[in-house]
Amino acid sequence: NGRQLYDVMVERAGPSKNSGPKEV
Repeated sequence: NGRQLYDVMVERAGPSKNSGPKEV
């Protein structure tokens, strides 16, 4: 489950969450 990792990535990306690794 890479949900935590994704959450951290989104937090670091900030408003760029739209360009995240994989938007579910």
